[in-house]
Amino acid sequence: MSIFEQEVREKGRIAAGAHHKKRRGRGCRLPSDCLTPGQLRRLSGPVVTYRLDGPMRCQELLALPEDLRRAYVAHLRDGFQVSARMLGRMLAVPEAEAGALMKALGVPPGTPDDEAQRRWAAFCGEEDGHAGM
Repeated sequence: MSIFEQEVREKGRIAAGAHHKKRRGRGCRLPSDCLTPGQLRRLSGPVVTYRLDGPMRCQELLALPEDLRRAYVAHLRDGFQVSARMLGRMLAVPEAEAGALMKALGVPPGTPDDEAQRRWAAFCGEEDGHAGM
């Protein structure tokens, strides 16, 4: 019998022995696998949904977390080139207060063109086409 045949026979015996061995097949276990359904619900916490796809008033905007406020105003700035006057009109606050809010959030006011004003009027639901500029 050659060395090659001996190695093949030995590997066959090892493979057959490993087939009958009991193994843990559960993989990686985490501490959260042992939690009860009640503990999982408390761990997850309440679900909060924010509507950021439409106009909102100042109270609604200030109720948002800081990062969502910044993202919302930045989206308005990028999509509509919104100015402080336009934002103030939507939020129902004076222009100076809207400008201060934009400055505090780090979003510079824009200078909208006619097309941006039309899109802004449609966004705010205004029929006359003038959205506070």
